[in-house]
Amino acid sequence: MPKLRVGVVYGGPSSEHAISVASGKSILKHIDKEKYDVVDMFIDKSDTWLIDAQEFGKTPDVIKKLSDLIDVVFIGLHGSFGEDGKIQGMLDSVKISYTGSGKKTSEQAFDKEITQKLLHGKLMIPKWQVVGSTNETIDAQFPLVIKPVHEGSSVGVSIVRSIEDLPEAINLALRYDDKAMAQEYIDGIEVSCSVVEMPSPQALTPTELRPRHDDFFSYKAKYEAGATVELTPPELPTDTINKIQETALRAHNLLGCRGYSRTDMFVRGDDIYFLEINTLPGFTPTSILPQQAQHDGISYTKLIDILIEQARHD
Repeated sequence: MPKLRVGVVYGGPSSEHAISVASGKSILKHIDKEKYDVVDMFIDKSDTWLIDAQEFGKTPDVIKKLSDLIDVVFIGLHGSFGEDGKIQGMLDSVKISYTGSGKKTSEQAFDKEITQKLLHGKLMIPKWQVVGSTNETIDAQFPLVIKPVHEGSSVGVSIVRSIEDLPEAINLALRYDDKAMAQEYIDGIEVSCSVVEMPSPQALTPTELRPRHDDFFSYKAKYEAGATVELTPPELPTDTINKIQETALRAHNLLGCRGYSRTDMFVRGDDIYFLEINTLPGFTPTSILPQQAQHDGISYTKLIDILIEQARHD
């Protein structure tokens, strides 16, 4: 029997290029090369694909040729082009299987405004408002979290504690997007919980996040080794941990996610607040998903197997 040909795609033109490279390299390191014919598919910032280190052209032309090269794409992309439904739509058009959620779910989950609307009344969500410039009035109490509507990895995110700092925070968010979200700041315990379909969706043991230097789980806190204390499981009552897992599962199912996801939340008293969902969680050495899987007895290599198997049989 010929081996399944798996293309690991990573890099890309988004602001999360460096994180995607780290995820892609880590996937390539841990994937079972005895089981799969693995194809290294790097996309540089100018949208040029290097397949097994050979220049192969730009996205539209490469997509047309992919069925001659691979059977399944393992998507290691983050941010725009990877998580916003673009690559998923292209792969659908040439009938190539891929890991993670489909085009529609990816588009909706990547748009924080659409996500809030879809989950309103179904999960507890901080109050929010979307603005397109510093001239618009924000009807909310401080402190606030200001973030781009279409970004991940805490890119362009600020905590604002006074009206004087608001324009700078909005301008920072609008450097990455044409819309910014002002969200109620929840003073609580930050947690994250992954869901993996094995084949039915199961919530893994969640992680409590305690940034050492920042007020929230910032880009630096996410990716700089030692910048955050990550406790899996959280130091929380069992009932609270169960509620965190239930919230992650509900978000995954309500949004129609596939394969896997990771939901970020805040715990305040008995309340669990949904913040956002990531349909392509990181696979870097410090990423939360592999850590949670490892805690639950799923090795990094086995996790990759599970996601490839799900992609093949969707």
